Amino acid sequence: MQQLSLLKPEIIEKVNRNLGRDAIKEIALKLGEIVSTKGPSAEEAPARQPLNAEDREKIEQYVREVHDPDVREAIRRVIEKDLESKKGAAAGKGTKK
Repeated sequence: MQQLSLLKPEIIEKVNRNLGRDAIKEIALKLGEIVSTKGPSAEEAPARQPLNAEDREKIEQYVREVHDPDVREAIRRVIEKDLESKKGAAAGKGTKK
């Protein structure tokens, strides 16, 4: 936690630089477990659907301008998971009992 606290200014600076504006002013760190009170449980969550070439090209367009390779890869993974989940939810509609 101390290491993350020391890295906060660098993280804020990198994110703002990649965004091209001062969008982030502060990062709050909190130690503990994350307890979700919203959203489906793992059993209720729709299965992810694989992405096609068109989806992957869109993702590449989104992350192309991010210069830091670690940040770019992290953003890519988040977008991929989001799209896979959305496609899974769309495919799962109408199959619930």
